[in-house]
Amino acid sequence: MQLDKQRLEKGHTELIDMVRWLLNSGYQPASKNLEQAIRILAECSRINKIRAKYLYEIDIDSPFT
Repeated sequence: MQLDKQRLEKGHTELIDMVRWLLNSGYQPASKNLEQAIRILAECSRINKIRAKYLYEIDIDSPFT
């Protein structure tokens, strides 16, 4: 857990790449669950909504499918 926190604080881009890969992988239910989790986080704050839109190309304003 500490390692992941350190990676996030340092801004390691491989985490973003891993999330993108899983979102686009088609592995079910993992990719849908991940998208749903990102949508839930995006509802909590404006910065998370921006991250969802620009980092992961998830349009929060459209309904979850």
